[in-house]
Amino acid sequence: MALSLAGVLVLSSHVAFAQQPPPADPGPPPEPAAPPPAPGYAPPPAVQPYPGPYAAPIPGPPPAPAYKRRSTGMFIAGIIMSAVGAADAIAGVVEFVAADDICGLATTNSKSSLLSTRNTCIDTYKIVGVTGMVVGGVLVAVGLPMAIVGGAKVPAQSGQAPAGRLSLRVGPTSAGVGYAF
Repeated sequence: MALSLAGVLVLSSHVAFAQQPPPADPGPPPEPAAPPPAPGYAPPPAVQPYPGPYAAPIPGPPPAPAYKRRSTGMFIAGIIMSAVGAADAIAGVVEFVAADDICGLATTNSKSSLLSTRNTCIDTYKIVGVTGMVVGGVLVAVGLPMAIVGGAKVPAQSGQAPAGRLSLRVGPTSAGVGYAF
């Protein structure tokens, strides 16, 4: 009996070993878990389904506001004043610098009594040159701001600008008149 028990044990261990399935292939390693979302992160909104043929049209962006120049007349006047002023200032500089040469030719080639003395001639041309520079500088100084302010783009309004408003204020010890525009 002992021998048969030993044979059963040997046979059963061989059968048990033979029936054992081979080890399973572990496959690729599992992917690591996703990191937690950053603070303030919200998941993207859900995708809207296609609206279909009878859905309302999707509204487009609002129209861009229309712009116009603040004052076209002031813009053009400023450009013209700046150009004329710059030309006048340049002409004044040229006349001031060339006064000696102009008077040298005028006094030798002219028999006029008005240009008889060279110093009077030089002084006259230099005064005219300085006047041209000053007037040209003033025109440029006034024309540039006019062109900038008049050329500024402002939103176009459908109606006319509101008229000015005159107000009268009377108090127990004072009175005042105001005009708002």
